[in-house]
Amino acid sequence: MEDMTKFFVDCKYSCDEITAKRRTDLFLTNRHRRGYGLVYSPLSKLSIEPEVTIIYGNPGQIMRLIRGYVYFTGEPIQSYFWGGLSCVEAYINCSQTKRAQVVIPGNGERVIAMTQDNEICFYYPSDQTPNLINGLKAEHDSGISRYPIPVYQLFSPQMPKKYLEFMKEMIE
Repeated sequence: MEDMTKFFVDCKYSCDEITAKRRTDLFLTNRHRRGYGLVYSPLSKLSIEPEVTIIYGNPGQIMRLIRGYVYFTGEPIQSYFWGGLSCVEAYINCSQTKRAQVVIPGNGERVIAMTQDNEICFYYPSDQTPNLINGLKAEHDSGISRYPIPVYQLFSPQMPKKYLEFMKEMIE
């Protein structure tokens, strides 16, 4: 616990030791050691069954995954945002609660894993993959929720007043 508090202060995740201790306490609440690390790998290269699957996508793609997931759970996805250590926090929450997480990638994912500014993450328990796929398919087949998201174009664009005045003068 002291090591994590020191880490938060040293890495500037917290402004001082008191704040770092609060963050450490919240981070470790009801968390029991389950192992010594995580394995991140493309699904196609894994030789073990994953506990949690992470999908990176743009907000529209992640919205579709949320809808596909909620389709079979009927419950909202609740996520926690620390602004750092997001990959570990989401993995732990997802594996402990057996519920999906939506995550804004932190510095580690951006610097080390090269996550781009337009990407967010969707974590879900891997054993729920069939339900997620069925939810995505059902919503897609309904014609209501698809990706790419269709753009409504049956309207007349509104122009700023100055543009309209200028165009009127040009026509006259």
